[in-house]
Amino acid sequence: MSLSPGASLGPYEIVSPLGAGGMGEVYRARDTKLKRDVAIKVLPASLAKDADALARFEREALAVAALSHPNILAIHDFGSHGGIPYAAMELLDGETLREALTAGPIPQRKSLLYAREIAEGLAAAHEKGIVHRDLKPENLFVTKDGHVKILDFGLARQTLASRDGVTSAPTERPATEPGTVMGTVGYMSPEQVRGEAVDARSDLFSFGVVLFEMLTGRRAFQRPSGSETLAAILRDDPPEMEGTGRPVPPGLERIVRHCLEKSPEQRFHSAHDVAFALQSLSSAEGPAPVTAPFAPQNRRATRVWAGVAALLVFAAGAAGWAIRGGPAPLPAFRPLTQQRGTLSGARFVPGSHEVIYSADWAGGASQWYSRNFDQPGARALAGSEGILLSVSSGGEGFGLARPYLSHGVQIGKLYSLPIAGGAQREWASSSAWGACAGPSAGDLAAAFGDFGAEMRLEWPLGHVVVKSLEVLRSPAIRGDLLAFVKERGNIIEEVSLELVDRGGKARTLTNVSGYTGLAWGPSGKEIWVSTFSNGESRLLAVDLSGRTRTLLRHAGRLELQDVDAGGRVLAALHSYQRQTFGRARGESTERDLGWLDAQATTSLTLDGRSALVAPLAEWSRVDGTVYLRPLSGGPAQAIGLGQRQTTVSQDGKWVATCTTEPTLAVVLMPTGPGVTKRIPIPDFEGSDLRVDLLPGDEAGIVWGRRRGEPFAFYSLDLATGTLKRISPLKASPFAYQTFLSPEGRWIAYVNAGLPSRNGELPIDVCRTDGTQARTVTTLPAGEAVSGWGPDSASLLIWDRNKVPVDVEKMDLATGKRTRVLTVTPADPIGIPGVQTVLMTPDGRAYAYNVTRKLSQLYVIEGLH
Repeated sequence: MSLSPGASLGPYEIVSPLGAGGMGEVYRARDTKLKRDVAIKVLPASLAKDADALARFEREALAVAALSHPNILAIHDFGSHGGIPYAAMELLDGETLREALTAGPIPQRKSLLYAREIAEGLAAAHEKGIVHRDLKPENLFVTKDGHVKILDFGLARQTLASRDGVTSAPTERPATEPGTVMGTVGYMSPEQVRGEAVDARSDLFSFGVVLFEMLTGRRAFQRPSGSETLAAILRDDPPEMEGTGRPVPPGLERIVRHCLEKSPEQRFHSAHDVAFALQSLSSAEGPAPVTAPFAPQNRRATRVWAGVAALLVFAAGAAGWAIRGGPAPLPAFRPLTQQRGTLSGARFVPGSHEVIYSADWAGGASQWYSRNFDQPGARALAGSEGILLSVSSGGEGFGLARPYLSHGVQIGKLYSLPIAGGAQREWASSSAWGACAGPSAGDLAAAFGDFGAEMRLEWPLGHVVVKSLEVLRSPAIRGDLLAFVKERGNIIEEVSLELVDRGGKARTLTNVSGYTGLAWGPSGKEIWVSTFSNGESRLLAVDLSGRTRTLLRHAGRLELQDVDAGGRVLAALHSYQRQTFGRARGESTERDLGWLDAQATTSLTLDGRSALVAPLAEWSRVDGTVYLRPLSGGPAQAIGLGQRQTTVSQDGKWVATCTTEPTLAVVLMPTGPGVTKRIPIPDFEGSDLRVDLLPGDEAGIVWGRRRGEPFAFYSLDLATGTLKRISPLKASPFAYQTFLSPEGRWIAYVNAGLPSRNGELPIDVCRTDGTQARTVTTLPAGEAVSGWGPDSASLLIWDRNKVPVDVEKMDLATGKRTRVLTVTPADPIGIPGVQTVLMTPDGRAYAYNVTRKLSQLYVIEGLH
């Protein structure tokens, strides 16, 4: 039943065909009454004269239309014209999930978003008694703005089943009489395969199959033939969710497997429960509590090998089982510390049962402690300070004194201290990024350099074996080989694992994502590396050819510290808690500004009445709903979804953020009446974008990088979307802090694009038209800019490595500093420093962010 362009169906004029399937044909049409484009679905000729099919078509169209849910395709109208029944639906712009999957797995962040929206749509339908029965990628539509719509909610059903009662066409369905198999091969629930009556829990099984495919790019039960696929749905567990290049977080994997239980009673009880679990997973911050158990790498593989072992034992008899000794035991672990605070380093003392670690307990200064891991109790080492890096076979500890945070890594003075007692010995006065002592006296490797300048790896000290503009750190000596990591693109946890010999011959073993620590394995033939991503830690073993195997998986941030000759592992388990505090004008005490999952302040209004609070993911990027919270207390107002740096306009009327989905754009969200504005900037790169709005809300300043160009400042016309570069041509700043002056005429920024010296970085200012650019001062190591003073002639400065910390006003002409206020968290334990300070120019209202890091040290045995 083909309709030609120009044909009419009631008030709708056919424009062009959109597609066709077993359920009918879909056309683009023009609603001549409401002057809008719609999609028209027409029943196929085989069903158009079937009274039952027509009644069902109308009944289910009315039911779906009554849902009015943003994640379900909206139905505007239902009718018949010239004997042709039709449904008028919203016209979507985008692609089906099946089309999106042709490029491979969906990124995990998008998969979570899509899955949550699908679950919410299903929940709305199930509440109305509507079960989809054919959920699959073909029936899920991803719109241009990155949201999901569920299609084909039972609008029509094929009344005649195929010969085997099963369909494989994208939209074909058999009849629904009891005992008839209904659905699409590969996506049906076990009860559908058996032809039983189904309820909402059947949709949850299909949902699990779809989510499995989104995360892995593979179909959970795909087999060579339809009958084999159906058999797999009934009897087989889904395969492991590995091999995608990015591990699926354990919490997300548990949700998928809970949906894919064979028995409906064992699945989630409702789509609401699924949506809640996904929301909790996506908004959770930090690792699981330290009591979370260690887990083996692969539960299904463990079961398989246990079965193989059982068969071998049966064949060999009881004697063989006795010789084998049963299945391999799980790793054993026990805590070595119980104090509340932060651990920064730990090492075995070679040839002993002693462990040395550095920590700041109960808010005190960081120092070293000694502990026999076979006995209780620890003692502080006199004369120690800072971060422990290495312990030599001669009993000398090496560490960083007076460390400061740079590029997310602690840098400081390299010194050593005899563990048995004695005085410090200085090896380098500053700019040490890491060190390792070798087996013989004086055999010391260390990484040195200033941020932005060429780094060098010396082994022994004074002999350079590697030079690089990338950051070099974590050196570890084993005989005549030195392992280390090189950051890729100056991203702290994206590294390559490298080897170099004493002659300077270097090679790359493999790339590591989510890197947190390394040590040589007990055999000397592997390097053990810890990683952390999406809430899960892994301990990997990398051999000298680059082959990698997994030793351990664990929920939470478990960082490898050291491995001894017997294979025992020292690992620190860290828990992180973001918090934000602030004080309104006229108040004498601070209050917690956090709201739900939003635990960081990203911006203040100029009048100091409201703070923009947001949830932050790794690397302090906004990742979720942002809220406007009164500094004086009271409920927060949800504004919308943020993805990159997010700021509020000076008058508090607009929130600016950047999004990468589906394409890169600046997004302006109103805090009151108004419409969200989206300004595409597709020729920019998505990382490190920042937008600040100028007074009057007619223009903004964008700091970012166009493809193929260096970083720069651009003026953005908010009405036309026009971008104009305003950075001076003589310099292209890498500005990791940017601030607009109160009247909007000046930009101040820390120019990290130039090499630092002893950790110092220049502070530059320029007019918002790009003129009068100049360096006004240098920022000492560890210090940061809070913003402008009240007169646009001073900046507010603080040291992010101190608690408590003084915020000072620095005059740009004279460099003179005056204390404005002192920030003192009520509970300083586990807080190494104040990360962000935001305040009004007069200093009378402010907010600040901290991250509390609490640690526990474990010794782990039984890893192989």
